[in-house]
Amino acid sequence: MLKRLTVYGLLLLFVLCLVGCSNKNTEPKGIKVVYELNGGVFQNCTLPIKQYYEFDNDSKRLIKSPETLSKSSILKSGYTLEGWYKDSSFTYRWDFDKDELPLEGLTLYAKWNKDVKYSYNVCYYDSNNKLIILGTYEVKEGEVFDDWRGFASDRKNYTPLKYLDEFGEDWDETFKHPGGEDDLAINVFVEYIEGDYELVSTAKELKNARTKNIYLLNDIDFNGDEFSFSSYNKIFKGNGYTVKNFKVLIKGDKSSGVDDHLDSSLKAVYGSVFGNLNNATITDVTFENVEFVVNVGYDLINKVYISPLCVNMTNSNIKNVSITANCSNPKLPSNFDLNNLIITNDDHIIKKENSVVENLDLIISKGEN
Repeated sequence: MLKRLTVYGLLLLFVLCLVGCSNKNTEPKGIKVVYELNGGVFQNCTLPIKQYYEFDNDSKRLIKSPETLSKSSILKSGYTLEGWYKDSSFTYRWDFDKDELPLEGLTLYAKWNKDVKYSYNVCYYDSNNKLIILGTYEVKEGEVFDDWRGFASDRKNYTPLKYLDEFGEDWDETFKHPGGEDDLAINVFVEYIEGDYELVSTAKELKNARTKNIYLLNDIDFNGDEFSFSSYNKIFKGNGYTVKNFKVLIKGDKSSGVDDHLDSSLKAVYGSVFGNLNNATITDVTFENVEFVVNVGYDLINKVYISPLCVNMTNSNIKNVSITANCSNPKLPSNFDLNNLIITNDDHIIKKENSVVENLDLIISKGEN
């Protein structure tokens, strides 16, 4: 193949001849540039490409790459063309925008970079010890892992807790992909808990999660803020952590009194951390320094019950729960019988439909009246 191209512009004239798979012995005039393909293929030919240039005396001797002039790609399966170099050891890269062609001609060498893929797989082992890949991030050498698409959350009916390496250790967030000459996928494993839980580590998160399954990640300090549940019908996993220093408000007015569970002719108000439990489970948690604040101003309220953890249980379970609380300086109507300010224990929790309480420790003091 012999192709001749003449381009004029800004006193620049050069003649391009692409010579590869040609049996012609006569070479065109001009300064010759040879492109060694180093295993590449250009227009179905693997032989070197030759270009011939003629310039005006006053013009810069700038050349164009074969791909630019022919609008055809030079390809090598499994590789990407990185650039052209003046030496076969690829030390001096040719800059087509700046470097001028020497009068004696030039040979340029194609440098190929192997196409390798570096990636992080977000994965886990299922019950049959089969590796399940939830998603893959293709990255560059030196990139850290970041599950920005949230692949870990794609496992149905499971909540991701943290990321682990192949040895089961916590994932090192400073780890950088090592790259290398071959494809390399790094597996990042996800540790799960079965079920859909809200992972809670702050007081604000706990307040926002009161209608959800809760999984504590650490101790939580409310620093004297108000906190309680009006009722709860989910799963609360404390994981051995402590929720402390919060207030539970007990108000008594015309709208808040209900029939006393022991005497329906009397009106009562009830205070607790969880209120009424319905199909709920509370396990492995300590509630510490809980202050029950009683503010009852309605004369027809006859009794005040403080049932520290909950008032009613319906088809619910409590296990390994401890609570320490106090009730100081209650505000009550002047005619209120202080004997009717009743602090209850486990025996006074109203249990229905196979509710179970196991290892519940209640310590509450009435303090000053």
